[in-house]
Amino acid sequence: MPLSTKRRSSLSGNTRPLIVVALVFAVVWFGTRRLLLSPPVNTPETEVGEPGVLRITNTLHVSNEQLRSAVAAWNSTATVVSSKKLSGGSINTVFQVDLSSGQRVVVKFNNPFWRYCKTENEVGVTRYVASRGLPTAPLLYADTEGADMGLEFLIYGWLPGRLLKSVLADEDTTSELKRSLIRQWVLLLVELRKVPFHQKFLGSFGKFMEPRPLGHNAGCSRMGPFGNYSQYAAARIEMFYPLLPHKWKDMFGSRLDCYLQKVRAYNYTPSPENSNPVSIVHSDASIRNVLVEEDRIEAILDWDFAMAAPVEEELTSWATTDGLDDEGKRMFWEELRRFGVTVPRLKERQERQDHLDVYFAMIHFCHVHLWGLTEKEQQDAMVKTKTQLDGILSRYSC
Repeated sequence: MPLSTKRRSSLSGNTRPLIVVALVFAVVWFGTRRLLLSPPVNTPETEVGEPGVLRITNTLHVSNEQLRSAVAAWNSTATVVSSKKLSGGSINTVFQVDLSSGQRVVVKFNNPFWRYCKTENEVGVTRYVASRGLPTAPLLYADTEGADMGLEFLIYGWLPGRLLKSVLADEDTTSELKRSLIRQWVLLLVELRKVPFHQKFLGSFGKFMEPRPLGHNAGCSRMGPFGNYSQYAAARIEMFYPLLPHKWKDMFGSRLDCYLQKVRAYNYTPSPENSNPVSIVHSDASIRNVLVEEDRIEAILDWDFAMAAPVEEELTSWATTDGLDDEGKRMFWEELRRFGVTVPRLKERQERQDHLDVYFAMIHFCHVHLWGLTEKEQQDAMVKTKTQLDGILSRYSC
C-alpha cells in the first residue's frame, strides 16, 4: 500500500472534521494577521516575459491615504490640505502637497518595479553633489526600503520656478536670457565633472555613494561595478533584454547578440584632453530636469539614474540636448567650447553614440506603452526606433 494511503487510513472519521476546522481557522487567522501587520505593497500590473521576469504594463497608482501616510512618516504632526499630481509614469509618480502649516513639499513615489535600487541611488547622489555645492532640491526625507507602506518614496522641499524647457520655449524669453541660462546649465555640467568620488569603477551608487549594483531584482539592472567601459556598455543594453516584448525579441534578438559581442570587444580609450575620464553622470540632465527662478538656475532635479560613467556620455547623449531647438543646440556647443570641454573624435563619438542609441531603443521597446501616447503616436515612435536600430545593427554587420 502506498505511504500516502496508509496515512489517510490512519485518520479516523471523527478526527478528520476537527483537523479541517483547525486548518481553516489557522489559514484565516494568519492571513488576517498578515493583512493587519504587513504594510500594503502597491504593485503595478505586470505580465510575464522571460521566466521569473516581469514587464510593467501600467503606471503606478497612489491613493490619497498612501500620500498622507508618506507625509506622516516624515512629520507625524503634518496635515495635508491639498495635493496635485505633477507627473506619473513607469518610473515615478510625483505630487505637489500643501500642508496646514503653509509649507509646500514634493512627494515622489518610485514604482515597486525599481525597488531596492534607484531610490538609494538618488538619495546618495543628491546629498553628495549638494554637499559639493551643486544646486539640488532640498531632500527632507527618504524611505529607501518601502518600510513605511511598501512603497519607496522621497520628500523634497518645494522650490518655486519653471523648468528650463518651459522658459526656453517662451516667446517672451530674450536671446540674452536664453544664452545666459544655457551658459549656467553647461557650467553646472562642467562642475559636475570635477566632483571627486571613488573613480575606479563604472556603475551606480548606494545611499552612501559606495559602488554597488543598481538593483537586485528583475526590474533593475545589475549596473556594476564594472572594471572597464565595454562591460558597462554591454550591461546597459542587456538590462532590458529580458523585458523585451516577444515581437521585438523575435525581430532583433540574434542581431542584438551579434552587436553585444562587438560592444564587449570595444576598446575604450579616454580622449587625451580628459584627465578625469570617469565622472558622476546625471544621465538625464536635460532642460526637462533643470529648474529656473527668474534669470538663474535654481536646481538640477531627478538624480535617480546618476552613475559613474565616461565624462563624454552626458555630452554625446541625445537625452541631454533633447528639446533644444537648433539655436539652443548651437549655444550649447558654443558654451562647452567656451569652458574648454572637448568631446571624443568623430569615429569614437559615433561608436559611443551607437551604444547609447541601442540602449535607448531597448527602453523605447519596453516602455513606450507607458508614456501616455496615443496609439498612433506609439506606432510612429516604434517605426522610428525600429528604423534607427536596424541602421545601427547593419552598420556593424549584424
